[in-house]
This record gives sequence, C-alpha cells and structure tokens, in this order.
Amino acid sequence: FEAADFIDETAVLGPGESLVLFTDGVTDARVGREVFGEQGLGTVLTSSAGLSAADTIGRIAATLDQAEGGLRDDIAVLVLRAPGDLPQRRR
Repeated sequence: FEAADFIDETAVLGPGESLVLFTDGVTDARVGREVFGEQGLGTVLTSSAGLSAADTIGRIAATLDQAEGGLRDDIAVLVLRAPGDLPQRRR
C-alpha cells in the first residue's frame, strides 16, 4: 500500500511470556450470539497462561470452532513464546 505507515517497535519477552499476533478475522468471529472481540480473545489468552505456543493456538482454534454459521473471514494467529516458566505471582 502506497499510503501505509509502518512503525518499528521492539518488545522484550521475559521467561514464559508470549506475543500474540492475529488478524481481524479472529476478533470479528461470532461465537454464539456475540462477537468474539478483543475481550473474548483476552479471556482465552488469560486461561492459556503458561501453555506452549501450540496449545495457546489450540485453545483459540477450539473457541473459534464454535463460530455461529462458520467463520466468515480468513484467520491467522501467530504465538511466539519465550522459553522458561512464568514467574510465580506473589499473593
């Protein structure tokens, strides 16, 4: 695209942290009567804390498999996970 603006960003992932990239087909999917949205994706990602990248994608895919009327847009998800375990949260 001639008019596209691109920005370089740097992210440092700590042990066990993940970076999740996705297309709008993920958040626009209708799961049940609701649009999956960023909130739905956030819920799935929160429940996936500590899982491998493949298992995280599996959880997203399993949720989107419930899409009402099938998926209407193409979907792409990339999960990059830094090696190691997430630090234990202090209570």
